[in-house]
Amino acid sequence: MSMKETLLGYGLPGAGVLDAIVFKKLKDATGGRLRIAFNGGGPISIDTVKFISYAITPMIQGYGLTETSAMGAIQDPLEWTPYSLGDIPGCVEVKLVDFPDAGYYSTNDPPQGEIWIKGDAVTEGYWQNEKETKEAITEDGWFMTGDIGEFDKNGHLRIVDRKKNLVKTLNGEYIAIEKLESTYRSSPLIANICCYAQQDKAKPIAIVVPAEGPLQKLASQNGIKESSLETLVHDEKLNGVVLREVQKAGKDGGLQGIEIIDGIVLADEEWTPQNGFLTPAQKLQRKMIQEKYKNEIKKAYGD
Repeated sequence: MSMKETLLGYGLPGAGVLDAIVFKKLKDATGGRLRIAFNGGGPISIDTVKFISYAITPMIQGYGLTETSAMGAIQDPLEWTPYSLGDIPGCVEVKLVDFPDAGYYSTNDPPQGEIWIKGDAVTEGYWQNEKETKEAITEDGWFMTGDIGEFDKNGHLRIVDRKKNLVKTLNGEYIAIEKLESTYRSSPLIANICCYAQQDKAKPIAIVVPAEGPLQKLASQNGIKESSLETLVHDEKLNGVVLREVQKAGKDGGLQGIEIIDGIVLADEEWTPQNGFLTPAQKLQRKMIQEKYKNEIKKAYGD
């Protein structure tokens, strides 16, 4: 994969040979004729984008909201990169507005700020809800997304944060919850994760739905008798081992000291739209998750 990334990055021949010899079985597992994959439902880790793109087929990404008719940014397959969401569609305008509290300014290098979108694709307001409309849409028609973005050197948009998921911790610094979750998901132990931070605590913790196979393997490696997932998640020794493994994934992913989780809660059930922990679009229902595990969160913080 590293060799293919290098060849494609420098426009050198040879990637097709790797596809035919090294990656053929992976391609065949998806039918063998897959030409392109698309992600637009939510954030996805760069490592996942790279793996799918180099081993199977190019994965392009897009960005938009219901209020903008899904318009925001879209990747051109001929300008593919795993690091951005692509160029701005012709039907909308996008600008970045300063968010001083967290140090995001349009004068930064690269330019950063809250993403505002305007154009024919953008809604005029929420149905019979003037209060929400005034809070989200300016008088001259700009929709304030709440997402923090930046423009790369090619003018392509990249999401770096979300205002409502920026939490100021005890030391006065902001941490980006979704960024942490995206990084920690690189751990094979994690099937799903919800990071949580409090203003009176120095570091975040994580509520994790563990991947059963890797969790049982880790338990066996540490002398913990293999058992059901429901039993393993309550084993204090295993919790400590998992915490260290997830912390390592965060450090390997480039997270700073204040972004490394200080505690972990292992969930004993899968999160689905049916049990209320995910939206139909597979996004976290944070309030529901935090309410469900409020006692475990206190324990993880040592309260």
